[in-house]
Amino acid sequence: LQGGHSSNSREFVAYAASESTMAGNDDYLNSRLEKQRRHHPYDVESWYSALQPHTFPTKFVPLDPVDARRIIKYYRHRYTNRMELKYLDCVGLKNLERTLDKILKGDERFRSGAFIRLSTRSPKDGAPYTNSLTSLYEKRLKQLGAAAAAAKGKAGGTWDPNSANTKAAAGV
Repeated sequence: LQGGHSSNSREFVAYAASESTMAGNDDYLNSRLEKQRRHHPYDVESWYSALQPHTFPTKFVPLDPVDARRIIKYYRHRYTNRMELKYLDCVGLKNLERTLDKILKGDERFRSGAFIRLSTRSPKDGAPYTNSLTSLYEKRLKQLGAAAAAAKGKAGGTWDPNSANTKAAAGV
């Protein structure tokens, strides 16, 4: 069972626009849309048809933007202690859980279980946010920068602290 943004781009834009309104600026919306464009090739919807004969049975289920915001609020409440989650959000998440359970039980292919994910994300991707983890990442990034500066004339090339490779190397 797969859940995620619908292939209907208007739904994503509507969701991103509502986030922009919450954030209060157009730069936020533009950065979200740019990130979506860059990550699109990695979305399961982009490559699933090529792998379908070689992978597990899959079902795509559109995720309503309201439910997506509820999931974000739950994550923030659980891992960053933000108090944005309201009673009606919890009711909505419970309804979403029931809907997904009903879909699983209604499809014979998933009777023995399923792995639920959100397009490019899965439950295992969500690591709890901690200040110590952020500090460790920033420390490692500085170490990589110092090592690159020391080797600058020897190995050639440049070091970009904003490149995906550098960020991945600094990840813990």
